[in-house]
Amino acid sequence: MSSNESFIQEVSEEVRRDRLFGLFRKYWWIGFCLILLLVGGAGINEWRKIQERTVAESNGDALREILQNFSQDESLEAYFSYLDKDLPGKSLAILNPEFLLSGNFSLEKQAYLLDVAYDEDLPMALKDLALLYSFYLSDADYDEKMNVLNILSGPDRPYRFLAIEAKIDLLLGEKYFVEALNEINLIEADMTVAAGITSRIENLKRIIQDKIDSN
Repeated sequence: MSSNESFIQEVSEEVRRDRLFGLFRKYWWIGFCLILLLVGGAGINEWRKIQERTVAESNGDALREILQNFSQDESLEAYFSYLDKDLPGKSLAILNPEFLLSGNFSLEKQAYLLDVAYDEDLPMALKDLALLYSFYLSDADYDEKMNVLNILSGPDRPYRFLAIEAKIDLLLGEKYFVEALNEINLIEADMTVAAGITSRIENLKRIIQDKIDSN
């Protein structure tokens, strides 16, 4: 009985092998194509990475070159020409203080800053820095500047306390002493900030309070 079972098992295994080899002979090309796809996909992915790295290095070289050249000759024509190419380094080039402070602060520079400020693809730190530069350099009226500072001084904004200080200066310039005092209280409420500038805040509050009392 055991020899019969052994014989049947051997026959069954042989049949399975024959079927497997038959399937392989019939469908070998599918496996071959899968291998080609895997190898080809890996090759294309690696090629794409190399291309992206090459482009990134090229853009970095172009940005470094225009920044270095501008620091030497301050050629606005060449600088604007670089910005018009709309390369990935454009936003950093726009935020270059040497560029913004060279010559007059023109409407063209203002437009570039606003492009950065409202670019949804950029991180908040760059967008808010562009708005902060715009506030300090433009000749906008009081309401426009206050609108910008209200945005920049919102919760969790990267330059919140710089914006609050700028609001205080703006309010004092307009003799809005009570409002300026309220802004100082916002800074003072944040102990992590107030701890380092306590005396400065107290002096400023005392000066403003004297102004309020004298009116």
